[in-house]
Amino acid sequence: GEFVTSTIQYMASNLSNPDLIVKECLPAQNELCNYITGSSRISEGTRLSSIEVIEQHLTDRIWVENEDPESIRKYIIGDEVSESVQNDIDNVDGSANDDVTWWRTGVIVRSLLRSASRDRQRIDQLIRESQSGIDLDPTSLEYDFDPKEDVLTDIGDILPRYKTVILATVAQDIKVHEETLDLHGETKKSESDMILSGEMYILYQCEILLSYSSVILKSCIDSFVDQEIVSPKAVISWSIGNHEDKLESSNPIVSGWWNYASSAVRLGLDKFMSHYGSNVEMLATDVGMIIDTGGDDDGAKSATPSTRRMQKAIDCIKPLMRYTSSRVRKVLEAGDESAKLSHEGADLKEGLKHFTRSLSSHVKAKLKQDPIVQATTELGGAGLEVETFLANNDF
Repeated sequence: GEFVTSTIQYMASNLSNPDLIVKECLPAQNELCNYITGSSRISEGTRLSSIEVIEQHLTDRIWVENEDPESIRKYIIGDEVSESVQNDIDNVDGSANDDVTWWRTGVIVRSLLRSASRDRQRIDQLIRESQSGIDLDPTSLEYDFDPKEDVLTDIGDILPRYKTVILATVAQDIKVHEETLDLHGETKKSESDMILSGEMYILYQCEILLSYSSVILKSCIDSFVDQEIVSPKAVISWSIGNHEDKLESSNPIVSGWWNYASSAVRLGLDKFMSHYGSNVEMLATDVGMIIDTGGDDDGAKSATPSTRRMQKAIDCIKPLMRYTSSRVRKVLEAGDESAKLSHEGADLKEGLKHFTRSLSSHVKAKLKQDPIVQATTELGGAGLEVETFLANNDF
């Protein structure tokens, strides 16, 4: 059943109009029409009315007025907007409600993903019209839709512009949350754990808004990782489920979780390698070191520029692979003790294989094409040196 529904959803992700699937691929009034768009693992919570007002106001300022990011930042973390929602927040247990803890972050993320919400509404309406047998007419849509709108293009343009605003809201939400815990004398999480929680909340908002299309969801998450708004570790935690020691039925793993996780780690590695010094500067320095020190003796060979470069890549990716393997193992150990492997267990085990193979291949390809490795390897070439290095590494 999941294979059939996911196939239909993938087909729909490659079409701007689901009319073809409804009318040509499926029988009339078929129940599978309900699966053309995907669904989120979690339901969208009931937002406070005061927060909804702020969200709509912020959406207009971003998409209609194209307001400067600095003005948006000052507004969303300012005292005025905080005071306007304080009465509603006081009536909710903020320490146990993520929607309250991260309300500023949620508002800005949902506002920036407005085009996705509109696209989902458009597709849902087109499906209803197709099922009813009515000829599709773009002017019949219940809201003003621009046929030139493109969700991925909009997200790709808007995230870099308002990246600082998202990071500022995460920082402000953490600050206010910790002040609340101090006031009540409760224990606080570490800074790194709080940042990870904030990043995961961003991903859950993406899932709620974009789960109608796995293609759009993955592309959006890749954009968040590429802009360094969320970390690869957060994507791994989100995709395997927000739990520490068991798989909760209310929050199962993401279908095809390894695709999201491996893509995020690959992007993270690429970012890390590009940040690890300028390729041009390091190349000039390292080649100079080779000329100065030679490289014939074993001591020099063990510290060649190419070896250091490869070790940096391994040091970056290994903790993430261990983290993923550890989370998968915990879920499997805490699962059903019967001899029969559950669907979720099979998905985790097979997914981990895909995850590790994908990253292993990417690391090899990345290092073999690295200009520093290529310029500073010894006899045998970059390909042979990379293969030999990885074969002798516990990676």
